[in-house]
Amino acid sequence: MRPLIPFLFLLMSAGSSAATDWSLCRAPLIVPQAAPAGESDSLLTEIEAGRLFSPNGRLLEFTGSVRFARGGERIETERLSIDRIEQRVEADGPVLFSADDLRLEAGRLLLQRRSNSGLLDDVRFRLAPNHLRGSARQVRLQGESVSRFEEVRYSTCDPGDEAWSLSASTLVIDRASGRGTATHSVLRLGPVPVFYLPWLQFPIDDRRMSGLLTPVLGDSENDGTSLSLPVYLNLAPNYDMTVTPTFYSRRGDKLDTENRYLFGAHQGSLGLATLDDRVTGTHRWLERWRHEADLPAGIHASLLYQKVSDGDYLEDFEPAPNGKAVDWLKSAAQFTARPLDWQAGLLYERYQALNLAKPVSERPYERWPQVELNRLFSSDNGRWQLDWRNQWTRFRHDANVEGERLWVTPRLSYRKEAPYGFLETGLRLDHAEYRLDQPYNGGTRPARDIPLFSIDGGLVFERLAGADRDQRQTLEPRLYLLYVPYRDQSGQPDFDSSKLPENIDNLFIDNRFAGGDRVGDARQISLSLGTRLFDADDREWLNLTLAQAFWTEPRRVSLDGQTDERKRSPLFARMTYRPDTAWALELAAAWDADTREFDQGDLALRRSGNGRAFNLEYHLRRDKLEQSTLSLVYPVTPAWQLFAKRQYSLRNHKPVENLFGVAWQSCCWGFKLLYREASNRDFTDIDRGVFFELTLKGLGSAGRSIDAIAETAILGYHPAF
Repeated sequence: MRPLIPFLFLLMSAGSSAATDWSLCRAPLIVPQAAPAGESDSLLTEIEAGRLFSPNGRLLEFTGSVRFARGGERIETERLSIDRIEQRVEADGPVLFSADDLRLEAGRLLLQRRSNSGLLDDVRFRLAPNHLRGSARQVRLQGESVSRFEEVRYSTCDPGDEAWSLSASTLVIDRASGRGTATHSVLRLGPVPVFYLPWLQFPIDDRRMSGLLTPVLGDSENDGTSLSLPVYLNLAPNYDMTVTPTFYSRRGDKLDTENRYLFGAHQGSLGLATLDDRVTGTHRWLERWRHEADLPAGIHASLLYQKVSDGDYLEDFEPAPNGKAVDWLKSAAQFTARPLDWQAGLLYERYQALNLAKPVSERPYERWPQVELNRLFSSDNGRWQLDWRNQWTRFRHDANVEGERLWVTPRLSYRKEAPYGFLETGLRLDHAEYRLDQPYNGGTRPARDIPLFSIDGGLVFERLAGADRDQRQTLEPRLYLLYVPYRDQSGQPDFDSSKLPENIDNLFIDNRFAGGDRVGDARQISLSLGTRLFDADDREWLNLTLAQAFWTEPRRVSLDGQTDERKRSPLFARMTYRPDTAWALELAAAWDADTREFDQGDLALRRSGNGRAFNLEYHLRRDKLEQSTLSLVYPVTPAWQLFAKRQYSLRNHKPVENLFGVAWQSCCWGFKLLYREASNRDFTDIDRGVFFELTLKGLGSAGRSIDAIAETAILGYHPAF
């Protein structure tokens, strides 16, 4: 029965969609028939028949309810003949063949085992896992790898439903080359032909091959109607290219190319795009190169080069989710290694300004280069640790002071842990020295040496709780002491430092600044009190923490020359409440007792499970941001799904991103429709668009990938199909 295997392989690949949901279909097309345990094709053939006739011992003729079985393959017919010398099997009349999940009916079957060839007439087939059924006027099996079909047609719809079908005049499947070739292919929606290709070649396995990928359709106010036709070119086993021409009714014609390569230890991609934009009246383009390499001596290289023609290019053609536009476009080359247990790094980094509303002076410094050499030393029991970090950087900038910085920060710590708590002491020395190209605040060689001393300790108390004392509650106080003496750092430039946001986690670190140019002075006490509640199944259903920091002296070190006279930080609260596995209430807030206002707040009510999702969110950063977000995913019926999002800026009184989508599916096809509107980075323009995606189950999709938009925008969204 081996000649039938190429035909089975065709059906498996033609409608391969293992993850497709067929629950809306009627009963399965067939009931899979598994071979008895331990059986294989090498076992004897079993034949049952009403009558056996052998005129010469060479020819065996079986008639009357013939059942032919070998391993997991079965043939049922009224007449079957076997030529033992020629190794030929022939069956006339209705022939039923089944193997695993395949069911095949033919008017005639002829198999030549010696030449691995065969012929089947008037074929009807069904494949259960893919819910695929179809027919062919004739199937010719040519050797182990080639099958030729005449007048073939198939669909994944229920019998009697012709929502879609695909037909071809001839279809040749070659397993050796991994390709299928069809002539005069026609896709029909119902009885209406909607797509025709005189010649089509497609892969039947994981091997790549050139061809047309799924077209992308879209429509928006800024772009107009758009159509993208990506073409994949398999140029070599280790090199390929995707060329995507896009036609915009408003902007004009755009060409994108993505070139991927793999040469031994080197791999990467090169992306190029070009467009003569009728809206802006300018030539617009993008260049992007990503490269990864494993070099000798254990060196790993990572390169990223990016450049665009103008500051609005990414916002127009690669919009970021939630309206978070890119202000500075980074390019970098990084090399890392681990010589003799040290961590070594070399970094080159530059930026292109995209948000022209920001002054050039705010652009990040270029690192040209940055060299790092770090190592962590530990005692045998792991309690004593010495974290030694060394960094030298050459900083470049078009508008600000330039120079070099040597930054060395060894930290010695001792930590002891027990089930009832922990205690850690740390002493860090922060040494930095500069060589500036021009004077900054009167000098070119500023330097500093600052010790940082901290003690961090916490306890864990536990008790039984609840009316039946079947729950467990913890009480977890924590105390953090920090001493950093004041050193005047106004003579040091600000190459890469920024003030960290105040939150619970940052109350328990030894420097309120990121980067190497500022070390914040502090005589600080940070306190926190947390509690957790666990149910009888040891599931945490409540986690609540309150924290606040106190300072005994004003904090004089800053980036803007201002002294922080506050005696205490805002009171921070963080809570997660989960009454069950579906619902969650999350809170993070900072209350300033001096101003009697909230400095920041994040509140979220979420529900997930059973294909549903609900998110109600509020985010506040005083004088910077205030937004509300409502998003949901709701399956109305097994066939219909609604998903929506409303993200609104209460500060700008404009939408950040709004979505409304609907998805519908039947047994073998479905569609998604999405309306989206989003503001640009300055809230000066709102782009609105409508996207449509059609899915033919077991065949593919056409249209904008709505799932990619919804998964990024809505927490808990999962495609219905």
